[in-house]
Amino acid sequence: MFYKLNRLERSAFAQKYLTYHKELSESPEKVQFSRTHTIFKGMNMVFVYFVDNYPAEELKYFVELSLIHHSYLHGFQCNEIGLLGVSKSFDSYIFGYWEPKEKKHVIEVEELEKTFSELGWKLKSTD
Repeated sequence: MFYKLNRLERSAFAQKYLTYHKELSESPEKVQFSRTHTIFKGMNMVFVYFVDNYPAEELKYFVELSLIHHSYLHGFQCNEIGLLGVSKSFDSYIFGYWEPKEKKHVIEVEELEKTFSELGWKLKSTD
């Protein structure tokens, strides 16, 4: 996905992520894990921040769920979604990529919404 950007766009993309990371790492609240959704030059992206000692298995789970959540928020209409995550000290990185292959069944969506709700993540409006 990143190779689709030219040099200036990659620089702007990096600056956007670094600003997000800095806000969380300098936050007076101790943030363990955070993610945000962004669309940059038509790319669907999820940015992730996590502390250095964040459990690896939990991180993998949240990465996968974050990609699905982004797709969910956009009505499962995304062709591809990327994820970039960096630890507080910049010692650990995590990347994710997902190309949704099929539509989610209503029951699957309801289960996902239940999980998102339990995590306190945003749900789509039914209006």
